[in-house]
Amino acid sequence: MILEALIKIIVVVGIMLLMIAYMILAERKIAGWIQDRIGPNRAFWRGILQPICDAVKMLFKEDYNPGGVSKVLFTLAPAIALGLGIAAIAVVPFAGQVRVAGRLIDLQIASVDIGILYILALSGLGTYGVLLGGWASYNKYSFLGGLRV
Repeated sequence: MILEALIKIIVVVGIMLLMIAYMILAERKIAGWIQDRIGPNRAFWRGILQPICDAVKMLFKEDYNPGGVSKVLFTLAPAIALGLGIAAIAVVPFAGQVRVAGRLIDLQIASVDIGILYILALSGLGTYGVLLGGWASYNKYSFLGGLRV
C-alpha cells in the first residue's frame, strides 16, 4: 500500500516536472518567434534537450544568500511554496482504474472526499512560503513585498 503510493508519487511528480520544463521551452520558443529571433536551438535537434541542459546548469550554480539573512528560513521558504503546490496535485484523479498484475490500482494518489477544499487550502498556504522568504531576508522592502502576497 505504501509502496504503491510512493510509486504513484514519483511517477506523477516526475511527469509533472518534465511537463513544466517543456512548457517553459515552448514559452521561450514562442517568445523568440514573437520577437523575431530564433530562441533556444543549440541543444540537440532544434533545442529539444534545452530543459535538461538548464537543469544541469542550475544544479551546478552557486547558491547565493544575501548578507544578514536567516539561512535556514531563506532556504526553507521556496521549498514550502513548491512542496505545497506539488502536494495539491495528490487529489487530482488522472483516470479511473488500471489492472496491474491482477490488482486494481486507482490513478489518483489520495482519494479524499473533500478534494476541492484540500486544493484550495494548500493553495492558500503556499503564500506563506513567499511571506517567509521576505521575512527571512531581514530586509524591510522584501518583507513588504512578502506581505503583499
